[in-house]
Amino acid sequence: MKADELRGMSQAELNKQLDDLYQETFNMRFQRASGQLSNPNRLVQVRRDIARVKTFLRQQELAGIRAAAVQASDDEEPVSLRERARRAIRGGRGT
Repeated sequence: MKADELRGMSQAELNKQLDDLYQETFNMRFQRASGQLSNPNRLVQVRRDIARVKTFLRQQELAGIRAAAVQASDDEEPVSLRERARRAIRGGRGT
């Protein structure tokens, strides 16, 4: 699966693709255990596709958070997500 294919998908389509990949992994593990797996490299490829889909889902999630943060703080100076996490860990201290 190419990254270009994933970019055009909506979040619902990505979730459906992720479910399909998990199902395929499940089936391939049973085939491997029974000695019927014809292409063992496909299992590695499916795991990488799962990671790729999860990455795109996370990117979409972060884009939504950033858009909400920008919309909520129009009058404030924009703060990166990393800086917000740093402030949360340090208890609001600016150092």
